[in-house]
Amino acid sequence: MVDFRYHLVSLGAVFIALAVGIILGAGPLQNSIGNVLNSQVQALSESNEKLKEESNGFKSTIAQYENAWEDLAPSLVTDTLADRSVAIIALPGVTTEEISAVTQRLADAGASINMQITLNGVWTAADQTAYRTTFASQLATYIDSADASADPNTLMADALRQLAVNGETYGQNATLRDIFTGSDHPMMTIAASSEAAAQAVVFIAPNTDQETIDKRSLENSEVQAQATYDAQTYAELAAWFSEAIPTVVAGAADSPADVARVVRDANTASTVDNLSDSLSIGSVNVVMAVASELNDSLVHLGFNEGAKAALSQRVESVLPAQSAPADSSQDAVSAESKPAS
Repeated sequence: MVDFRYHLVSLGAVFIALAVGIILGAGPLQNSIGNVLNSQVQALSESNEKLKEESNGFKSTIAQYENAWEDLAPSLVTDTLADRSVAIIALPGVTTEEISAVTQRLADAGASINMQITLNGVWTAADQTAYRTTFASQLATYIDSADASADPNTLMADALRQLAVNGETYGQNATLRDIFTGSDHPMMTIAASSEAAAQAVVFIAPNTDQETIDKRSLENSEVQAQATYDAQTYAELAAWFSEAIPTVVAGAADSPADVARVVRDANTASTVDNLSDSLSIGSVNVVMAVASELNDSLVHLGFNEGAKAALSQRVESVLPAQSAPADSSQDAVSAESKPAS
């Protein structure tokens, strides 16, 4: 049986060890421990500075490459889309720089922009579902061959396609424009428009950071659901356009929440990734993807999974330009479109 004296001896040993440790730490071992810690801190500081220098060097090199591509890009795309008309639809979250880069490169290629539209978040926001249902019910009257019983997403997609493809002066598109842009919760803003009909459409999608979505989902479980719904809805919208007109979706494709990734996996339209990382290479690929679509060829360009080429070879649109607006009704298919894959 363990008696009191055993506990007393044990406690004494503990206190003696503690006292020895304090004495050694404050005396003979103090300088050696401090020297070791100081040397480790110094090594880490030097390593950190070296990494910063390497990072700055990489950034400088990338910037130089980007400048070189920017100088080269116009000559790569010249006349590849001569006399063509293209509509641009930017999704929520796309930067002004991305829109400008694509617009400029299409202009370098000889194309004109018949419509430049930016969709607003209300198009898919979960807390606006009831509003969209009421909103969509106003559209059927102004859509060619519309099915009034169709779901809200279909009606909005059909109305947007008729407006973007055929321009503001076609049919009752002026009214559609006013409905889309004039409500208390406008579905879109229109930066540019013309009377010409579009022969191709470019969707510009945002770069979705899955890591950020995962972190926010820990605080709000609806974040991931909204991101998934956004990607699927906009991918279906692009697929809906591709049934009637050559369509390209440009944006990141490295996350399941990226629209371009969903479209690429479904193979419903041509895709271009790496737009946000390299505006010059990405915008050149957009032009080549549009030309390929006009030549009835579906392509996937960029660096993310599913891409078939990092940079497209030069492609020129060889189909004759259309002179009449295309019928963008649900059952119509543009003369230049390809069957959905």
